[in-house]
Amino acid sequence: MAEPRVIPGFYYDVEKGKYFKITKTHSAPPSQAKYTLQNVRKEQKKSTAEKQARKQQEKREAETIVRPHSRNRWGLQMASLDREIGGRRKTYYTHGIWPDACVAGMEKMKTVCTDLCIAYNDPDIDGPYVNQQFTPKNCSTIWGAAAPTVPFAPNSIPQSGTESLAVAASSSLLLFERSPTGEWNSSTALQRDTDILALDWLSPTTIILGERSGKILLYDTRSKGHSHILTNPFPISKLKRADDPTRLICAGVQDSLFLYDIRSRDTFSQHAQGHYSDKFFNDQYPGFHRRQKRKKMKHTAAANWSQPIVSFQYANPDDLYLDIAVQPDLGLIAAAQDVNSSAAIKIYNMWTGKLLKEIPQQSPVKVHIRCLRFMQDSNDDPELWSSWGGSVVKMSLG
Repeated sequence: MAEPRVIPGFYYDVEKGKYFKITKTHSAPPSQAKYTLQNVRKEQKKSTAEKQARKQQEKREAETIVRPHSRNRWGLQMASLDREIGGRRKTYYTHGIWPDACVAGMEKMKTVCTDLCIAYNDPDIDGPYVNQQFTPKNCSTIWGAAAPTVPFAPNSIPQSGTESLAVAASSSLLLFERSPTGEWNSSTALQRDTDILALDWLSPTTIILGERSGKILLYDTRSKGHSHILTNPFPISKLKRADDPTRLICAGVQDSLFLYDIRSRDTFSQHAQGHYSDKFFNDQYPGFHRRQKRKKMKHTAAANWSQPIVSFQYANPDDLYLDIAVQPDLGLIAAAQDVNSSAAIKIYNMWTGKLLKEIPQQSPVKVHIRCLRFMQDSNDDPELWSSWGGSVVKMSLG
């Protein structure tokens, strides 16, 4: 239906389908009170706001990938996600067999007992020294720090020439940037009312943040804006970029290790295939007498929690310092386990969630593994390095 023609001094009533003359407030009879100048302006303002809200809703629905409650067709959707961002669809071999083959020949652990010093520096800027010390002000705790890694995906935003460092300091996000002269400048990019426990770079201009409350935020260094995009059910200990800028690995307490896609809406599945099924709530609150707590948790999950794409078999009841590492090219995730677990490190297939290998505790004294990194040797073969008490342990995947 075409929009009614605008006639100066008249108001078109959609319900009655005709024009009425706009009258002044003080001279309008009771039957014409709806068409006074003041009321017409209110109606026009309301109509404009409704149109804008509809346009924004249509735009959100068009740009958001909605995950269905039934996961039977999720494999087809996953194939479409890669195609949407311009990437090639990975074969069954890449998703299911390749990660397993990469860790099949893992050698016995080698302990590196010599002094270790890893320094990254640009001689043109740094000069003769190789390390720098940062001391954030008004900060009681530093939870983590991350620098943009290269290379990112070929279709990501190009990096600028500025070196950057993001720091999770208490409840603040601090950004350190180095000027062309080599001087570092710091600024408080974001202030929150809860601790920021984890962070990582999804792209050269986008930082992902994880809070103690379980909220996952995106921060854009260009617009200086942030948004709450996902919610983890438990406090977050580590966040890592997965295999593209829209997917992330989230580790938290209460044995939570998930793969999220930031383009999927927060939805809740009642089906057995979904992560938050009846079995999940029964494991959290077993027994008939705790049914009210299960019911309350179901309501919280439906209203707030984000549905993960993949969940992993993980043991971490309450340690915020256990590390994880991601090898996106091979599709591998390494996660340090709870000190009371029989396994010290578990390695998973990123795309399927399959447990590929368990590395047991090697000494009677169990240790907390605070650092894990995938590295490459001189032949570009992958290795997994980890802190192990007072030692550095290297595991070859070749």
